[in-house]
Amino acid sequence: MEEGEVQEVVIKKIGVFSFAKIFALFNFLFGLVVGLIITIVSVYFPQITNYTSGYSWMVSYSLVTSPVISGLIGFVQGALMALFYNLFARFFGGIKLYS
Repeated sequence: MEEGEVQEVVIKKIGVFSFAKIFALFNFLFGLVVGLIITIVSVYFPQITNYTSGYSWMVSYSLVTSPVISGLIGFVQGALMALFYNLFARFFGGIKLYS
């Protein structure tokens, strides 16, 4: 390949488990940020979260539950996305990447 030459690659199939793991990691990190925001808001603005309600345990453990739940949901979403991509890429071609 020459300097400055563009190479085209077509992604025809995605590894379901590998894509699901990466998607779960991204969602886990997003859930960590959301859990941190919920925790900070509940500490500095308790009137917003209403600790007297039956959901006060959710706010207390949001730093743990948000990343875990988001990661699990992200894993399932990633697996489904990869499965659907593999199915549709057969009929419509793949995604073209240029380097």
